[in-house]
Amino acid sequence: MRTQFCGFHNDSLFNEYDYPVQGLVMVNSDRLIGDVVGVVIEKVLMEIGVTAHNKMAEILGNYNMTFSDCYKKPTIINYALKQIFGDAYLQPVEKIRHELMGLDDDKKIKAFIALISSA
Repeated sequence: MRTQFCGFHNDSLFNEYDYPVQGLVMVNSDRLIGDVVGVVIEKVLMEIGVTAHNKMAEILGNYNMTFSDCYKKPTIINYALKQIFGDAYLQPVEKIRHELMGLDDDKKIKAFIALISSA
């Protein structure tokens, strides 16, 4: 007789999982990374100032984007940072890179940082 408890079958606890979140995370890992990147960008801009955040939100809106879309479209973020900060755009890029250091093992994050850093 199998009884189910919190998604696990008691006789198969260590052999098989009925754990739907695991598959969901694997399928949507790019989306989750995108959400994290978006939150980090928002955080960095808010630390710099509300005006910088609002300008970025306006530029993103012009491209029908939200902060969560930044990861998928780094060239637009590069453009927006240059519009907002001019020649000093690498300062917020460095702060974003620092915030993402925990994810820096991911080759995709490194590529993202390289693209938003480009001249």
